[in-house]
Amino acid sequence: MRIDHHKQRPSPGVRPSNHLWLACLIVAPFLLALPGCLSYHPEPLTSAAVDAKLSVPSDRVLNDRLNAIGKPLRRGIEINGQDGLSPDEAALLAVLVNPSLRLERDKRGIARAQLLQARLLPNPQLSYAFETPAGGSTTGATNAFGFGLKWEVTTLISRAARIDAATQNSKGMDLSVAWKEWQVAQTARTALYQLIALNRMVDLAATMVQRLSENFNVMREASTKGLVTGLDFTAAEAARNQSYNNLLQLRQQQTQQQLTLRRALGVPASAAMAPQSEIVLPDHITIPPVDQLTEEVGQRRFDLLALRRGYESQEAVLRVAVLKQFPKISIGFNHARDNGNIYGVGFGVSIDLPLFDRNQGRIALATATRQQLFDEYVNRTFEARSDIAKLAANIHSLNERIRALQAAIPPLRTLVETYRVAVDQGQADVLNFYIVWNRLTTQRIALLSLKQRLIENRIALELAAGLQCIGRAGKDLTDCLPTTLISERTTKP
Repeated sequence: MRIDHHKQRPSPGVRPSNHLWLACLIVAPFLLALPGCLSYHPEPLTSAAVDAKLSVPSDRVLNDRLNAIGKPLRRGIEINGQDGLSPDEAALLAVLVNPSLRLERDKRGIARAQLLQARLLPNPQLSYAFETPAGGSTTGATNAFGFGLKWEVTTLISRAARIDAATQNSKGMDLSVAWKEWQVAQTARTALYQLIALNRMVDLAATMVQRLSENFNVMREASTKGLVTGLDFTAAEAARNQSYNNLLQLRQQQTQQQLTLRRALGVPASAAMAPQSEIVLPDHITIPPVDQLTEEVGQRRFDLLALRRGYESQEAVLRVAVLKQFPKISIGFNHARDNGNIYGVGFGVSIDLPLFDRNQGRIALATATRQQLFDEYVNRTFEARSDIAKLAANIHSLNERIRALQAAIPPLRTLVETYRVAVDQGQADVLNFYIVWNRLTTQRIALLSLKQRLIENRIALELAAGLQCIGRAGKDLTDCLPTTLISERTTKP
């Protein structure tokens, strides 16, 4: 059988060169979009990169970052590693250096990326098709082509609600980061005060060991001469051993507290961090009434403000879910030519038929989540008020205990001096002198412990009430309100 290639060849239609403009129409949008595309930049997880992130910046760099925070938060504070840390320096240093806050700030970046995505409109869809006759009766046939453009218009219905949800979520994340920063700052401040108290306890305990060791040596010598009984010598030895064990225990707590402070600050365990020597532990703290502290606590605490933003975001999410009950609609235009060389221009609409899925599941999920957030806010508010009442009661109790212990120390000190004079005059034995002196030192250590607990409760009360300077001299509640978010002003570490 003979095949006539001439008859089978398609009739001349649109030449490839005539389709050039169509190809350009399809390719041009992609070419125009390329300059606005983001590029990929690798960030290898290497030991050097980790060590660089964990390194402690110099004092100059830290103070530059403090300058970026602003005076309302700095209050004239300068970080100087040469003269030791003050509690405020420790708080700000922790906010600037602690690596746990980087993770929290990364969450803020995720929330802002979600806000960016919510503002974007869906891309229109452009299609193009080309068909050439390949067999059969091709006489008079021509190349066929067609292109279309369509876009889903129903995305505009929920766009405002989606942007609102992402905006509130982003603001809530900023507040959550600020709350975490405040917690880290208060933890560092507390750790520094605890180390100060332990340092002074160790000094008192070391002095006690030295005195009791001297007493033991005296009693041992007197025992060999038969001047004291074996019972007196055994008592002196037991007192010395007990005081030494107490000193070892305090020194262990001191070492652990130094490591705790470095961790709270976010510095290596080997970093030299010592508190300033002139810091005074308060012996009395005056606080406002509990009703005044609990009033409007939800407007002060960053975590409650963040929860409120999260609830508002979920309200918008629920609106989005309700609006998405509306079936998806896409509209489009097309232009085509068939093999018969007939041109056509058309308009198309596609719509989902909501027979089975009317977004019931997402609406139910959004509703349940909103209720959960509502109840979480109520529970957190209840816990905040309870914590404030408990901490206020603790502070009042500690004030009374410190006052009572302070009243008991002067008579003991007088008794110690009386025994000292009596021993020098040979009217009293050394053992009784050291027993009284040991009792005085124990009371002084107990007083330091109470002062430590008092400052811990004050710092915890500041956190619970959402105030920054409770019980500080010359400060009322209007001076203690939260200031501008540290996280909004801090440069990225």
